Amino acid sequence: MKICPRCGTEQDDSALFCSNCGTTFAVQPPVTRSEPVEVPVVAQVPVATPVQPVQQPQYQQVPQYQVPVQTQVPTMAYNNYDHTSEFDTKEVSEYKLYAAVMYLGGFIGIAIALLANKESEYLKFHIKQVLKLTITEVILTVLTALLAWTIIVPIAGGIALVVLMVVNVIYFVNVLKNKSIEPSIVRSLKFLQ
Repeated sequence: MKICPRCGTEQDDSALFCSNCGTTFAVQPPVTRSEPVEVPVVAQVPVATPVQPVQQPQYQQVPQYQVPVQTQVPTMAYNNYDHTSEFDTKEVSEYKLYAAVMYLGGFIGIAIALLANKESEYLKFHIKQVLKLTITEVILTVLTALLAWTIIVPIAGGIALVVLMVVNVIYFVNVLKNKSIEPSIVRSLKFLQ
């Protein structure tokens, strides 16, 4: 056992500091209690207890580009233009091919679908959508032809017709995936309601 030379408390042999007053022990052979130890008289100085360092909270550094994690659960938005659940799956599987052909065939596709079944609500929905797209294409073609003497209108009309052809292909694929959604470009045109 070590004895602190300053305050006289017993310490462990492996201690480097006095647990009572904080005095550091020099590398000396340990002093045992069996030997009388003369403690030098030192002026009475108040002994300060060692202050334990306050642990600072650990903060994780967040990179500048990191987005905080969203804690709210996202809600599913209801799509007013998706009518897939309104139709019977048997009817959809029976008339899906006719509905798909309409998007690529225009008026000819509509005639084929009407010959297949005039009473099918599924085909009526898609006939209405194809009519909207086809009438919009006809109006764009007529306007482009009438204003062909300008430079900008035929270019804009050609781009719009290409966009409508892409929409036809997208909705052709949607029908093959058993989806019944109103085409996004012409759904808001009031004169085609």
